[in-house]
Amino acid sequence: MFSFAKVSFDRFVSFAACLICSHRLLLKGRAFVYKRNHPEYEVIYPSGGAGYVLSQASLRAVGENPKLLKAGGAVEDMELARILRKLDIHIEDTRDSEGRERFLPFRLDQLRKHFTRVAYPTLWFWAYSYFYPKEGMQCCSKRWITSHYAYSSTMYEYHQKWLDGTEGKGKDPSDL
Repeated sequence: MFSFAKVSFDRFVSFAACLICSHRLLLKGRAFVYKRNHPEYEVIYPSGGAGYVLSQASLRAVGENPKLLKAGGAVEDMELARILRKLDIHIEDTRDSEGRERFLPFRLDQLRKHFTRVAYPTLWFWAYSYFYPKEGMQCCSKRWITSHYAYSSTMYEYHQKWLDGTEGKGKDPSDL
């Protein structure tokens, strides 16, 4: 089970989907799950906007090693990745079996309909993603976990869709 999940006021999180995914991934012990970014940095780091999850063992390891923390260091997602690397805590691939993302750094509608390489060729998302991002309806897993930049009305919409079984619960949205 996970012990820590990064969330914020503008991030929708399906904790039910998170429990299903993290149960499989975090049973391995010390693990860290999120959407991977990697540009030219020495550390593969999480997209903070998409959120991330730490296993109990990972969280304990970070807490037991306060000397690794840098006050005023890099942004929190890169800093956490640096610390976990020093602790030899591995990063899990959270994509589904078809290579679609579960931790989404943007809203679903943005990823599915608006953000294409043609329309936004210089968007950071294309260059910083560790895995080559898919576009359109194939961008996101049927069981996505988080969506960033989701404000209150969008969160209510996502929650209702999840209750209806049409989003994040396994039904392919392209079939709707």
